[in-house]
Amino acid sequence: MAGTDHFEPLALAPGTPDSRHSLRQREQLMASEFTPGDVLAVTWDTRDIRVIQTDASETFYDVAWDQHGWGLERARTAIFYRMRTDYLKETSRIVRSQPLSPTELDKLRPDLPMRFFRHQAADWSNRKEDLAALEPDTELQARQLAIIPFGTKGGSLKAHRIVDDSGLTLRRLVEEARGLQQADCVEVSGVGIYRSGIVANIPSYYLWGAVDRAGHVP
Repeated sequence: MAGTDHFEPLALAPGTPDSRHSLRQREQLMASEFTPGDVLAVTWDTRDIRVIQTDASETFYDVAWDQHGWGLERARTAIFYRMRTDYLKETSRIVRSQPLSPTELDKLRPDLPMRFFRHQAADWSNRKEDLAALEPDTELQARQLAIIPFGTKGGSLKAHRIVDDSGLTLRRLVEEARGLQQADCVEVSGVGIYRSGIVANIPSYYLWGAVDRAGHVP
């Protein structure tokens, strides 16, 4: 995980699938289905990593930082490291389990989706009312979230906190996100909202297209 407290810059997807592994090596490296808290030895880093959230497409993970410990425990603002789940299975083995602490779970909020509101036939330049009408309104089970829009060249802009003490709804979040996303980017096709990490201990999401920035989720 990359962050502001003793952590390295983000690397969204270190490594790519390596077909040079023999069949035996691949079988030895293959891990079972991951569970948050699984500590893995991987072929592309000398440090252990720790699964913090996962599904069939993508896995968020943390890195051991010597005397500083796991990043999620310490950081207030960070971007989660992420990896395609199939590649991680191919290049890792489980060495132990270290369940996430209450502090980590409070920051992670594993009940919140890793991604949502993905539509190919839409654009962030559409009217906010039209975007909000793409899906039925639902409760998001959160009072506040941080939304990160993108600029004209595709870079991430400043995060904005969206708060509703009675609980955020999808409609409210999408309308607020559209108001923040003023710039067009030629790289973006469609719309989507993707988990980024945490900002001041608040779950953060970035705005992008129907496919995530890392290309992990088609």
